[in-house]
Order: sequence, then structure tokens, then C-alpha cells
Amino acid sequence: MKILRSFFCLFFLVLPGLFGKPWHKYYLSMTEIEVNQTTKVLKISCRLFTDDLERSVRSQSLKGLHPEHSALNQASLKPYFLKHFSIWQSGKLQTSNVIGVEQDVDVTWVYIEVPYTSKSSDFRLVNTLLYDQLSEQVNLVVVKSNNSKQNFRLSYPDSLVNFSSKAK
Repeated sequence: MKILRSFFCLFFLVLPGLFGKPWHKYYLSMTEIEVNQTTKVLKISCRLFTDDLERSVRSQSLKGLHPEHSALNQASLKPYFLKHFSIWQSGKLQTSNVIGVEQDVDVTWVYIEVPYTSKSSDFRLVNTLLYDQLSEQVNLVVVKSNNSKQNFRLSYPDSLVNFSSKAK
């Protein structure tokens, strides 16, 4: 029985980790964007698998994610998000502020605020999160504005969402 258990651990747990394959077979991220007309701020939360995010961040810098240190994660993730997640309005890149990071066992939440100055809340999102590591990556985007909700599905290599508050 011990030999069988050892074989199981080696074959199913150790070997896949050595070859760098993720532990899950779905490669999804979920981004929720709430358009706040009163404060003129886009409130954004991004939910990503921690192991995929860790791999992407490490490939671009020597810094990894730290489960107990939200401030260090925020510093590590800011350059990554500036490169792979951008909001454009009226042809101008808007300033994204990573305001917080939370880690669960398998999932990392990243919170972003983007102020907008245009009269319209229409915007363009470019989202290439995790595309640098996974060609199977799918980024789901939900935009909430004026009591309505629009859903977008971005499959690699698609990265563009054009949001219009007038669309139904």
C-alpha cells in the first residue's frame, strides 16, 4: 500500500509540478467594472488564479507574490497591470490606480480605480492579463452601469472591449 501511495504522489503531484503545468484545466479571469456616474470613477475588481498570476508576474520580474503581505503584492502587481490592463477614454490612456490586493488559497483579487474626466462614461478596455503565459486564457469582463450589465468574453488573442453606456 505504501508503494502505491508513493507512486500516486510522485506521478500525480510531483511530476506535473516539475514540468510547470498549472494544477487546473480552466484558464479564466473575471473582471468586474462598476461605472460610478456620481464620483466619475470606474471601480474594478479582477479575480485571477493565483498560480497563473504568479507565473506571469515572475516571468516579467524577479518579484513574486507574498501570501501574507498585501502591500508587497500591490507593489509587484502594479507594473504588471499597467502593462496588461488599460482603460482608454476619448482616445486618452486613463490613470489606473491599484488600490488593493487580496489573496485566497487559489484566487487573487486585484482592486483598481480609474477616474474619468469625459462627460461620457464610454471607454475602451485593453485586457491581456495572463496572455503572456497561457494561449488558452479567457478573460471575462462584466460592466455595470446605470442599473444595466454588459458581459464580454475575451479569448486569446482578443483583448479589446468597447463599452458604450448607450448599448443595450
